[in-house]
Amino acid sequence: MTSAFISQFVLFAFIALGASQFTQRKREVDSAGNPTLRFWSTCFLGLISGFFFLWVTLKNLGDPFHQRHPENTVVEAFFCAFGFMGAAWGYCYKITLTSTAISLRYLPFLTRVYPLESVDKVEPMAKGSARILLSDGRKITVVPFFSGRPYFLENLGKLLGRRNA
Repeated sequence: MTSAFISQFVLFAFIALGASQFTQRKREVDSAGNPTLRFWSTCFLGLISGFFFLWVTLKNLGDPFHQRHPENTVVEAFFCAFGFMGAAWGYCYKITLTSTAISLRYLPFLTRVYPLESVDKVEPMAKGSARILLSDGRKITVVPFFSGRPYFLENLGKLLGRRNA
């Protein structure tokens, strides 16, 4: 790798990470109006990195070095596919709060539902993350990268307050 490529990659990484901060909103809801947490920043970064490595792969296809050493093209294609898979995961990952449950959707067909009665408490935000402690010992961590975090935690607190009253 040349130093020009490395400096372009570092510049690209800083721009992409900075731009991903614009994907966070204070309020995120689903189609039914329920508070949700979305991973838009992961989706955005995955798309950007996928397109970047697609561009690098296509640019290097005619390069004599890459024709002599096709494993480099395979690595670039792997990073391209990994970026697009990360974008798909970030798009599908969603935590939804309803009046009776918290549901986590990892992929389109993988969903886990926790009844609201199983929530023991919500630990306050420490280092930007809050944790929802469940009665079976599991934890749901609400990290700073989630879009809709303030609205979700506010509504969860209201629902737990009504339950405890």
